[in-house]
Amino acid sequence: MFLKKICLIVIAALTLLVTDLKALPVGNPLDATWLCNGLVWEGSCYEPCDPCLCWQDTWSFRFGYYGDFVFNRYMEVDNHHNRPAIRHTELFTNAAYLAFNVWDRFDVFASLGDSTLRIQTPGSAFFLNTDDDPNNNVLNIELNTHFSWSIGGRATLWECGCFGFGAEAQYFSYKSKVNYVDNAFETPLYLSDAGTKYHEYQFGIGATYQIPIAGCGTFVVPYFAVKWAHAKLDMGNFLLIDNEGDLVELFHLHNQRTTGVAIGLTLVGCRVWSLTAEARYIDELALHINSQIRF
Repeated sequence: MFLKKICLIVIAALTLLVTDLKALPVGNPLDATWLCNGLVWEGSCYEPCDPCLCWQDTWSFRFGYYGDFVFNRYMEVDNHHNRPAIRHTELFTNAAYLAFNVWDRFDVFASLGDSTLRIQTPGSAFFLNTDDDPNNNVLNIELNTHFSWSIGGRATLWECGCFGFGAEAQYFSYKSKVNYVDNAFETPLYLSDAGTKYHEYQFGIGATYQIPIAGCGTFVVPYFAVKWAHAKLDMGNFLLIDNEGDLVELFHLHNQRTTGVAIGLTLVGCRVWSLTAEARYIDELALHINSQIRF
């Protein structure tokens, strides 16, 4: 028992250290259910008819690391004509993760950290007039690394044996300034209140299957989820002048595709801590890492 406590304390310390490292994941659909034992309070899985029911069985807190790395969020220019696509949009987020759980069925969670956004696309996407092949005239835009946050909720909808279904909803916000603009065609740049805002909201539903691998509630949980999301990048009053001397505004962007899928795997240790890795496709190409421990 003593060694078990020591191991759990070490895991908690490592988790806290990772959070100092400073698009939206779906997460494990049954995240609100897996961790029903605590590091500080032993706890137990919530049973409404348990005569020994106490407060730590009905609600709890979890803390951990939230890393989301979007290698390409498929975006397009938000004008009402031909809506040109953006070639490449990256959004990297490192944050601390906090969840409040009720009855091992419902989570309210939040992340607090920082994000960086980068865009790479031909200047023609913003109707910049260029003399050369527009595919070679790459426009690179990077926003400052700045504070970002998200808030959401998750619910376990149904369990039967090792199978389970859950749903989630969340909102993400990131405000920043343009750090630099680099272009191959040497376009003069004019900045006027170049503040930006990226925000996204999402709804998802998924299925899981629990595979025990050891005692004390240790198992792996593969899952599959479908999500619907809306993302928008407000470019503020960011202006350029093209090679013909015309004034060009960088239009707002929004997501090109609204529906995507997520495939993930969660490792649960003694129902106290978990580690999740998730990949997302169709509307974005992304990797999500999440570690949690229940107190």
